[in-house]
Amino acid sequence: MNRTDSLFKRAAEVGDKILDLTRQNKNIILVSHLDADGIISASIIAKAVYRKRGRLAVRIVSDFDKNIINILKEDAYDFHIICDLAG
Repeated sequence: MNRTDSLFKRAAEVGDKILDLTRQNKNIILVSHLDADGIISASIIAKAVYRKRGRLAVRIVSDFDKNIINILKEDAYDFHIICDLAG
């Protein structure tokens, strides 16, 4: 299996996990970066979850720092999606 196949396989696994969580009415939070590609990434994922009637909150942040990590540790969400927060 080449890297591209492996990437698509992993993406499908994550998609299946998110779909399973929406079917279970789990609370999901998506955290993404405050820039164009971060907002677009969050929008694409949010739209997909919305179409499956999932329970999703979106948080757009300017920095992924210890403060955000501590807030996420203490929240009441069942699953966290972190996208587009590379340094």
